Amino acid sequence: MKYELRKRNKKAISDAVVVLLLVIAGVIIAILVVGFAFGIFTGSASGAQITVSSATYNVSNNMLTLSITNKGSTNFVTPSTITVIYNGVSYQATLSPTSTINPGSTSTVTYAVTISTITSSQAGQTVTITINGLSPSGSIPVQVLVTS
Repeated sequence: MKYELRKRNKKAISDAVVVLLLVIAGVIIAILVVGFAFGIFTGSASGAQITVSSATYNVSNNMLTLSITNKGSTNFVTPSTITVIYNGVSYQATLSPTSTINPGSTSTVTYAVTISTITSSQAGQTVTITINGLSPSGSIPVQVLVTS
């Protein structure tokens, strides 16, 4: 019996082109991931961009005072509730009434929060807390001076 080899006429992309396309796609994905991780790409080019320039926590009256600067191009309305994380424990902080911080301005706001793991023995020390829900860009680590 004689077998005849037939040449296939199917058209396909060569292996070299497939590898090149996968490398290009991988580079594009890596650029996007790094861009979002470092804040190069954001949802919009303008908006409220805030920083906390100073903070104090008064143990005796359970008040967290934040000095917030709006470096963005739109007004920033302070949220009425934020989450404060200290030593892995979350605490809810409330503000009433909320305030509006204009672009280029700094305002001081005071949140009521009981951080039970900060005691009066820490007065005069600086502790690090993380604030969630204050910034549109996510969590903010803040150095806080403890007072009594």
